Amino acid sequence: MLHANSILCPVHPGADTHPALQQALSFAETCRAALHVVPLPGAPAAPPEGCAASLHNRILDIVASATSASPVPPQSVIIAFDEEGPSVADVLQYVSDEGIDFVILDTPTDRGPIPPLASEPTRKFITDLNVPVFVTSHWVMTCDTPGADHSTPRRRILVPTDFSENSVSALRHAFALAAEFDAEIDLLHVMDRPQYVALNDTDMLSLSDATLPERKARRRAENLIPDSPLHPTVNIHIRHGDAADQIGQFATKMDSDLLVMSTHGTISRKQHPLGHVVERVLRRVARPVFLARAFGISLVDESWTPHEGANDGASGSAPDLSAQPSGWLDTERKTSHR
Repeated sequence: MLHANSILCPVHPGADTHPALQQALSFAETCRAALHVVPLPGAPAAPPEGCAASLHNRILDIVASATSASPVPPQSVIIAFDEEGPSVADVLQYVSDEGIDFVILDTPTDRGPIPPLASEPTRKFITDLNVPVFVTSHWVMTCDTPGADHSTPRRRILVPTDFSENSVSALRHAFALAAEFDAEIDLLHVMDRPQYVALNDTDMLSLSDATLPERKARRRAENLIPDSPLHPTVNIHIRHGDAADQIGQFATKMDSDLLVMSTHGTISRKQHPLGHVVERVLRRVARPVFLARAFGISLVDESWTPHEGANDGASGSAPDLSAQPSGWLDTERKTSHR
């Protein structure tokens, strides 16, 4: 399961629905974490016409309404920024000062599903925070409970991997999330299209078979799955082409409920702080997303590592450089071989 002590959720005081707050309450219940609620930066701080309630009281009413439907209230709810609406910088400083280790927010609820990076201040939180971020859609992924109805299809969590340490961190979080939501995992690896010219019918036939690099990639993906009957169902998928394109197409075709990826973990890269592929995906895919931070706070036990051989082909063999990934989730990573 995920381990969080303090969760922060920005809410729009004038919105009709608050899916991020419902999601935050669900996580706060299971993690037994304190929930910090702040006004969404950029939202009007003044009350709407005909409403005399202060900003604090409006947020308090929203929280009270949301918690009344929760079977197990969080340990504590803290409402910050009582008088004036905060700026993004104010909230970022609050996250640092209060030791927040998980932020949950949503895209504007009045525009329909949109990609996470298509709106402010969602984009600023995603790019500038150094803690895990969960961006919801217009519905809430509820945690699994004993005796729950499992007649509906299980939720699907999409985890792209290039076999880097960053993507392994994302997979660790995906296993915890899958256990929380009773979901199965789609583990996706995208390979470059082979530069090959078919000279005759025999060559054309050979192209229809699984290539050697594809078989090696599938073995490496299998090595990422722990030997435990308790882990969720994992489906391995290999695709060819542009990584961001294939991830987006897969998420749409398979109707993925949640996309789990890892950023670079640093916020010093002004042009591409998330990584080229992660940024392109988050500008295109209108799906809920969980972003792990490779070098920031982790919400899971990081002692779990892939099987021996997951990073270098087959167990007990020398590293096969021809099977090394392109590193599309982290263009500047350094690969080490066990």
